[in-house]
Amino acid sequence: MSDFTDAEVVIRGTSRSCRENRDERGTVVGHSVQLVKRNAKNGIEVLQVRLPEGADPANYADGKPVELVVDIMSYEGKMYYRATREILLSKASESRGSEPPRKPSSAALSA
Repeated sequence: MSDFTDAEVVIRGTSRSCRENRDERGTVVGHSVQLVKRNAKNGIEVLQVRLPEGADPANYADGKPVELVVDIMSYEGKMYYRATREILLSKASESRGSEPPRKPSSAALSA
């Protein structure tokens, strides 16, 4: 037994689109979510991430926050992203970086 822990690559962002993947007969074989990111030269890149089998595409509608553990593959100079599992965001984690609204104190109300 070792103390070795596998590393994970996580993609986090806002969904810009959820698309159906179809085979040559037109049958839906899966879904992909599109995310937008800025590269090192401040250009915009679209990342298309294939969703895990059985993922609900409604969870990846345009504008929804997305967090996925992915495998990254390269083929003929192009990068491919495939989600291995979903990280379902709770309502509390959807507003990362912002604090919940505070209730005014009784001293502020009486002033």
